Amino acid sequence: MKKISFIILLLSVFIMGINTSFAEERILSKEEVVTLFTDKTFDGIQVVKDKKFKMYSSPDGEFVIHYSNGKKKSRYWRVNNNGEHCVSKRKGKGGRCSVVKSVGGGVYHKITNDEHTHTLKNFVAGNQL
Repeated sequence: MKKISFIILLLSVFIMGINTSFAEERILSKEEVVTLFTDKTFDGIQVVKDKKFKMYSSPDGEFVIHYSNGKKKSRYWRVNNNGEHCVSKRKGKGGRCSVVKSVGGGVYHKITNDEHTHTLKNFVAGNQL
């Protein structure tokens, strides 16, 4: 009887663990995206090109990217009405917009046209560049 109880307990823990990991993966709301990016420095990888970078997103909508090869770039960011994170060369206009998905453990994926384009992590407050 003790063996059966122990097996049931192990199965319960295993099943609960699986449910928790699935629950972590979710699309962020507009408010969550604004909070995540405003006045934050973070690490990223452009998935297709395997290009690593460190980025600071200022509260005024400008961001600075430092690539691992030493190059730097300034652009603009905003969150549209659909809660998508948008980046462009012009402030408040156009650009590419992506859904931001939390995948757990402080890691986020940007999804553009159903394709995982960027992995972002290590978010810290303020400009740490």
